[in-house]
Amino acid sequence: MRISHKKLRPLFIVLAVIIAIELIFLGQSELRSSLSAKKGNINFNEETPCQTGIPDEQKVSCWQEQLDQTIKHQGLPPAFDLFAKLFVSEPVFAENCHGYTHRLGEEAYEQFSKNQDFPVTQQVAYCSYGFFHGFIEAMMQKTGSLKDAERMCQYIDEKLKEQTDTLGACYHGIGHGVTDGSDPRAWGDVFAIINPGLELCEQVGNSEYDVKLCGTGVFNALASIYPDPKYKLNLNPSDPFWICRQQKKSYFKHACYDDFKTLIMSIEKNDFLKAARYIEQVNEDDYAKDAMDNLATYYVYYILKDSDYTDAIDKCHSLQERLQTACIRGLGAGFMTAGIPDKEYIRSLELCSSPLITEEERNGCHDRVVRLIQLRYSAEKYKSICQTVDSRYQKYCHSPSS
Repeated sequence: MRISHKKLRPLFIVLAVIIAIELIFLGQSELRSSLSAKKGNINFNEETPCQTGIPDEQKVSCWQEQLDQTIKHQGLPPAFDLFAKLFVSEPVFAENCHGYTHRLGEEAYEQFSKNQDFPVTQQVAYCSYGFFHGFIEAMMQKTGSLKDAERMCQYIDEKLKEQTDTLGACYHGIGHGVTDGSDPRAWGDVFAIINPGLELCEQVGNSEYDVKLCGTGVFNALASIYPDPKYKLNLNPSDPFWICRQQKKSYFKHACYDDFKTLIMSIEKNDFLKAARYIEQVNEDDYAKDAMDNLATYYVYYILKDSDYTDAIDKCHSLQERLQTACIRGLGAGFMTAGIPDKEYIRSLELCSSPLITEEERNGCHDRVVRLIQLRYSAEKYKSICQTVDSRYQKYCHSPSS
């Protein structure tokens, strides 16, 4: 009996779909098997499964799976090691590194909440201390206890007292965590979302500076949720800083201008100069300079793969004169917060010594960066690094400004 091609065509289509689905699942199974097979020590000479054969946008989720599998089968220390390896070898990973450190912090809290020990090392400072953001956010969303969060901040700070400063990042995480976990009944009202966090921040630490650091977490969280339609907030893209002007207390006003950097970059699709124009409209120099410093710091995530600093410096020099030094200072700080783990200072000091910047900018950059070096590293390493600093700027090593 002969069967017509027309009758066979639907059968061929069904078979093709089945084969395609099987191939997809086979590929995913092979990837999961490859990841799960790495239950011993990570061999950094081996090519990891996310480094070949898939586009960059898929690598982002693949790397997350790698980290999750490493945490599950080996624990946090090897996961931090994997993080450091990927940061150096994969520019796209480095650009997105903050979210990965959040995940490491969340896992540390899971262990802590089950009365399990977790390692406390200098690695918690990687990628702008994102570990703390993840840890404290998870804690605040689960328990809502300020006392527990502060106790944890003090505990980790004490553990790393001679190695790196962590208290500021921890306070930032408190503000971020309480705002990220805001009551859904507050959605649609920006003040209802941020006010509980700001009120909580008033109880944090021992100084207005500590309160401000907590406040930066609140506004950083707000900047992140503003574009999300779930929160029902009406964003005015022509005046994103309006909420900053509404703050009555200077430390919260500073916190707002400082940490809306992600929002204005998002509005302008990561175009630094277009984002900077919003800051040029801020009349008060103190707020505008701090905002520009922080925007430039954040911008470094987008230029980590660049081999030199010429374009970034040119962008700073195209701004209003009053903001140019602040911009250069921010670039120097950016390489300290987003640079190669444990070697952040190298590119920061290179930029601060660039012949392309003015003497005023070199002084401002060294002042900013040396303070961060002192906070980031042990006293011994700080002293060693300072010995490499140009003699003209050694004054910042011996007496960093407060």
